[in-house]
Amino acid sequence: MSTQFGSAVTLTSGSTCPNARIRDVDDDGKVSEEVSLVRELGFEVGQAVMRKQDKIKGTIEAMAGDKITINVDDGPITGRAHVSTEGFRKGQWKILKTKPEPPLEVLDCSLYSALASEEFKICVTKGQIFKTLLDMEEKHKRVLACVKMTLKPHRDVIALKAFPVGKLCLVPCSTKIETRDKLAAGSVSLGTINGTMFQVGSCFVGPDKDQNFDKAFLQPFWSVRVTHDPDKANVSIEPQFDLATNNPNFTIPVMRNIKELAANDVLLRYVQKDKPEVQVEPLVPEPKRRRIGKGS
Repeated sequence: MSTQFGSAVTLTSGSTCPNARIRDVDDDGKVSEEVSLVRELGFEVGQAVMRKQDKIKGTIEAMAGDKITINVDDGPITGRAHVSTEGFRKGQWKILKTKPEPPLEVLDCSLYSALASEEFKICVTKGQIFKTLLDMEEKHKRVLACVKMTLKPHRDVIALKAFPVGKLCLVPCSTKIETRDKLAAGSVSLGTINGTMFQVGSCFVGPDKDQNFDKAFLQPFWSVRVTHDPDKANVSIEPQFDLATNNPNFTIPVMRNIKELAANDVLLRYVQKDKPEVQVEPLVPEPKRRRIGKGS
């Protein structure tokens, strides 16, 4: 602590500094013209500040000599750092007029852990669906070697051998497992699993522009052509789930042939054609005629 009597300042060490102004005493009780000049610019201990050039933010903790100690909370480091008073005097720093945030605590972390997180549980269910799809793909992988896909000029799936009814089985493997309350176009509903509606989205990743297949993802299930003629269809997806149908056993719909297939048969799946809405001509009321009376 320092005291001022007349034109001299008495320091805690007992020494005096004649003619020293009270504003020149820093936080250590030493005479400091540098700190004095910084304080005259409005900077004080406890203030939030930011360096203008790189947006480093912190709080002034101490001002002594030609150094200012800042507790950095947003910058290349965190914690205490020392900067020179020169940067403050040259206008490189500014005061942040921010209100201190009220304390925020979580007293029972179990309320917000993975055990209580719906999003985390959905991720776990998605993982179980992916695992089920992969196991099914492994089971029916021999079918994949017995069909081919044409990508251009149009996409088709073609049998390479004969298949008795029900022996061709394609699995809807996809990287898109989605949770929606409305079935997206081209998606396959998995019903409701653990209280959440799931669907498998169509997935097709073809070769790149150089015909490189390294990153391709080609699942025949998603490339089977649709037909609006039920008599021409030779495959179908079973079982069918509404999104609200409970599916606790993770049953995955698959595509099977409903007719005998011969080699080179193109797979066709029936999809009902949407009826176009008939545009009804609006009724236009006839304008009322103004009656003209006698003598008018």
